[in-house]
Amino acid sequence: IGRWLTRFVDEKTGLPLPSYDLWEQHRGVHTYTTACTISGIRAAATLSRATGHYENAEKFEAAYKKMQEAFEAHLFSREHGRFIKTVQLKDGKVESMDTTIDCNLMFVFLMDVLPADDPRIVSTMNAIFQHLAVPGNIGGLARLQNDSYHFDYSSLSHQDFPGNPWIITTLWKARYLIRIAQKKEDLIEVIHILQWAVQRANPAGILPEQV
Repeated sequence: IGRWLTRFVDEKTGLPLPSYDLWEQHRGVHTYTTACTISGIRAAATLSRATGHYENAEKFEAAYKKMQEAFEAHLFSREHGRFIKTVQLKDGKVESMDTTIDCNLMFVFLMDVLPADDPRIVSTMNAIFQHLAVPGNIGGLARLQNDSYHFDYSSLSHQDFPGNPWIITTLWKARYLIRIAQKKEDLIEVIHILQWAVQRANPAGILPEQV
């Protein structure tokens, strides 16, 4: 798998070749996919070194470091001050980009591609919390801006609601808050998020995909 990941790459940019995003909706080169690929190749390097395959380990280490450089160069937007969802490539250059704020951008820290306190992660997370928090008594995080999946906007505008809150995306926020916590008080919101999720389980303890 590690060798395949190192081959499924755009030679001019060093990014993975196009694929579908986490939500299986859009095709392109995604921050989410690239973060997962970097993590996968890094894991292949770790396993190779642990099992004595040192030549493979060195190749994988070089490959994931090269992809990380490409990732930071092409998928972080200085204009927007954060990571972006997707780019479309042509002849080794970014032809267009999708700047939709999406919870799957959290995978940059979830996959340990960059530390949670990196300024680029902080700015990205702040944008997610600002634009995807579902207002009012509903709570939780929508998965992306203007998400119309199982949502009726006939009486609401996208300015009012980003979409339905998802259990998994809201729990990703808890993981981030745990990662950056410095003292006990920093975990209070984490407890509230866990309680929010538990309250939405059915009598069998099963959580819905979204609320």
